Amino acid sequence: MTEQTIVKPANPQAALNCTDKQIAEQATIQSFLNCYLREIGIGKINKIIAQPLCINGDKTEAAITEVFTRTGTESLICCKLSHQGVQLLIGLRYWSPTGRHLFSFPVYYQPAGDRVLELDYVTLVALITKELALVSGSNSHQDELLLRVIQSCSNIEQFVQQRRQDERLYTFNSSFIATEQALVFGHHLHPTPKSRQVFSEQELFTYSPELQGSFRCTTFAPMTQLCRKVQRCRRQLQH
Repeated sequence: MTEQTIVKPANPQAALNCTDKQIAEQATIQSFLNCYLREIGIGKINKIIAQPLCINGDKTEAAITEVFTRTGTESLICCKLSHQGVQLLIGLRYWSPTGRHLFSFPVYYQPAGDRVLELDYVTLVALITKELALVSGSNSHQDELLLRVIQSCSNIEQFVQQRRQDERLYTFNSSFIATEQALVFGHHLHPTPKSRQVFSEQELFTYSPELQGSFRCTTFAPMTQLCRKVQRCRRQLQH
């Protein structure tokens, strides 16, 4: 953990100037990276480094210094994807003891000692899932995860576009329903917080609380004898 939990304050003006798509992509990177760091941890592979005081000509150190300059932060998270010869360089604005870190955007990566490049969310997910597949020796679910991340990001963009100017998102006096409907970004430690694969575009607007969708609930009461029959079958299976 860094000595100071708050590394660099947020820049509210920069957030106001972002497009809906940029906000969605940054939120996607935020949640995916936090999820990855929580699972992998900070240690030998992933480490926090403070701003270097000198450069000795090493390409890696030069890349780190370049990212410090670009992000204006005082600390970076360096994630080494050793099986691919890639390192992720992420400017750190806020270090959270509970894992909900805040990053400076854009984030960067350096392939095999080459020059530093900006990292978009699709490339980030592809690199991390590939690394995990190489470590585990299995790549059977890479495409599924990437699909869900892309869908989640697209849905967040829709939610931001529809609710960005809604003042009810920024009030402290909200009802339970209004609070649930205000979760535009979803869980901050989930890799795909807003993926909804079975929803059509029309169903997304009808059933998504973020879009304040509403629908009639339907209830039914099963016949008592059917419930007893199911319970009897379960007891028989247990024995």
